[in-house]
Amino acid sequence: MLKGATRALTLTPCSQGQPSPTTWSYTSSGTTAGDLECGTDPRNSNATQLVWTNYKNQMLGTLTGSDRSDVATLYQWWAKNG
Repeated sequence: MLKGATRALTLTPCSQGQPSPTTWSYTSSGTTAGDLECGTDPRNSNATQLVWTNYKNQMLGTLTGSDRSDVATLYQWWAKNG
């Protein structure tokens, strides 16, 4: 999956009941659109990070939250706005 981009992260579930790593899809299609991993970065005050791929667009994206944010909050923002 995203081993190179997430090697330093301590992986945690992106949301309750969802493992990390996992895949994601657009809600309307149900077709897998890419890979997704969430975690915290111990090198950066445990800042939260979400890393995903988009197969169709051949891209890798990252989203980093402050050390006060949590993975579930970051995931919810990404799911709504990403």
